[in-house]
Amino acid sequence: MNQVYELNLNDLRRLGRYSHVTAKLQDDTIAELRRDGIYISHDNAIIDGKKCLVKMREDYVKVFPKIRTIKQGKHLIAERRDNKLVATYKYKNSQG
Repeated sequence: MNQVYELNLNDLRRLGRYSHVTAKLQDDTIAELRRDGIYISHDNAIIDGKKCLVKMREDYVKVFPKIRTIKQGKHLIAERRDNKLVATYKYKNSQG
């Protein structure tokens, strides 16, 4: 039987401790997972009259339903299937 592991908020916090972990959101925005939250880049900010790239921190609880996929480097860690964030083979093997 093929059992599916569904990721939860604690898994996202655990992944945030590692480097190069990103999430693709429903609006195709790429966000960075860190231990204190998820950082979403906004390129339409204006600071001192100049257009700048700004990363804003959001809580995992707020962004969790908007996550489509999670990658670490080039490896796909999780993807959304049937409205659930499901771990891939790479994530299940790293949990030992």
